[in-house]
Amino acid sequence: MGLPSLGEKHDKFMLRELVKRWSNHKVMVLRLSQFFHCLDIEFFPRRSLPPLNEVGLTCFWDRVYNEINGKVRDAVITLIDKELQHELLVVFANQLLGKVHSECCALLKDDKVDDLSRMYRLYHKIPKGLELIANAFKQHVTNEGTGLVQQAEDAASNQATTSSGAPEQVSVQWAVSCGFF
Repeated sequence: MGLPSLGEKHDKFMLRELVKRWSNHKVMVLRLSQFFHCLDIEFFPRRSLPPLNEVGLTCFWDRVYNEINGKVRDAVITLIDKELQHELLVVFANQLLGKVHSECCALLKDDKVDDLSRMYRLYHKIPKGLELIANAFKQHVTNEGTGLVQQAEDAASNQATTSSGAPEQVSVQWAVSCGFF
C-alpha cells in the first residue's frame, strides 16, 4: 500500500488521514511543479511527456487511492448511514414521539409482531430510542390490563352471587393472549 498509516485506520479516522495526506500531496506536487517549472515548459513537451503536476496527482491516485478505494467507499457509506439515522430519528425525535407512541400502540393492539420487530431494529440504534417504544408498550399493557380488570369487575358485579369464576377467566385469558403464560 502507498501509505501504511491509511491501512491501519478505519471509518472517519481513515477518511481524515486520507484528506490530510491528499492535501499534503497536492502542496508537494505544486511546489515541485514550481521548482521544476523550466522542465515543465521546455523539456516535457518536447518529449511528449505529461506535465509534472499531472504526473504527481496521477501518482497519488495510482499508488494510494486505487488500493484503498473499497475502504473509502465503505467508510463514506457508514458515515452517511450514521448521519440518514441521526437526522431522521434523533433530530426529529420530538415530532416522531407522538407518532411512534400512537403507531406502536396500534401495532400492539393489532398484534403486528413483524412491524414491531422492524420498529425495534430501527429505534434500538439511537440513544434512548427504545424508551419511546417501552413507554408505549407500558401504556398499552396498563390500558389493556385496566380495561380487562374493569370488565371483570363489571361482570362480577352484574352477576348474581353465584360464583362462576368469570373475572378470573377474563384475567387469565388476557394474560395468555399477551404471552405471559
